[in-house]
Amino acid sequence: MLKQCNNITKYMKGLFVGLNTIDIKFYTNGDPALNKKNRIDRTRIDIGGPATNAAIAFAKLGGKSILITAIGKHDFKEYIFKELYNSRIEIIDIADEKRISPSFSGIITNLKNGERTVLSDYSVYDDIKSGHEFPEDFDVCLMDGFLMKTAQNIAEKAKHLGKPVVLDGGSWKTGMEMVLKYIDCIICSADFYAPGCTTHDENIGYLHNRGIRNVAITRGGDSIIASQNRIKTEIPVKKVDVLDTMGAGDVFHGAYCLFAVKKNNFIQALELASVIASESCKYYGTKEWHINSDYGI
Repeated sequence: MLKQCNNITKYMKGLFVGLNTIDIKFYTNGDPALNKKNRIDRTRIDIGGPATNAAIAFAKLGGKSILITAIGKHDFKEYIFKELYNSRIEIIDIADEKRISPSFSGIITNLKNGERTVLSDYSVYDDIKSGHEFPEDFDVCLMDGFLMKTAQNIAEKAKHLGKPVVLDGGSWKTGMEMVLKYIDCIICSADFYAPGCTTHDENIGYLHNRGIRNVAITRGGDSIIASQNRIKTEIPVKKVDVLDTMGAGDVFHGAYCLFAVKKNNFIQALELASVIASESCKYYGTKEWHINSDYGI
């Protein structure tokens, strides 16, 4: 079973800002054929979204997660809140008084290799004016690039409070340049390209030039490229028997936030987060994973 973190981590608080979705997952024994009925091996429904999954991972590792997201009023609200509470997530719903549609994702996972195809209809409500007072008692803040106006306000506040701010750079999003000046660390996917950049080296240079000290690029099962103060290194990724890669990057981000505060070491936090993310690929979904060893926790 998952070992709980020590007393230092017991009081560690993470603030997560961004997307919440309902994920409908289909597991197949091969890639779906066009214009044919395809048999699935199993189906499951989970809550998801980059910030949500990162918050769940942070909590699973023993931290306290606060999720700022837009859920709103709809028929699925009770289900989402129940799932978040079961994952020990404190919720701040900036759309709590607004009737909106939930965001859905459809995920098809090939059980032969763990690879997945994601179909998404993200309903993002940046025009929502929240009357909430956002917390100041947290140790680290992560934002996933959605709810950009809210993210910018919270990033500025976190920077003023001297709290580390982490950005999940899954892809470049409109308005992201307004957030970069508050970011201490950005963890990019291999698909992330800043304006005018066509290579990872150009990305790294662009981000450092905007004052971001710590930059990492994850590349699935390949090594992680890390650059701290323009000094680059590569971090190997643990090889595992992959069952489902869905959400592994989000698990990585949540684990990184916890280890970044606990260890206060960029490279070591990346190494430990990578191990947790690899372990999560051995299980269905984003919540069933556990670790049987003390990976530095």
